[in-house]
Amino acid sequence: MLSGLSPATRRALELIYLDGVTQVVAAEREGITVSGMKSRARGMPMDYTPAANCGSPGKTDSTCGCH
Repeated sequence: MLSGLSPATRRALELIYLDGVTQVVAAEREGITVSGMKSRARGMPMDYTPAANCGSPGKTDSTCGCH
């Protein structure tokens, strides 16, 4: 299951879920920000850019992947 993930995402999941460290500790070990580690743990690419209307009040556009 982990083999289909990017190396960064796989490492994040291994640290957090298999090794049992917090996201803060995992971020420190990898030399990235906590926000970056949270993104990796969710499997979201670091260069992810939501659609222009993503998160706009009253919008429920499911094409952006966030709803």
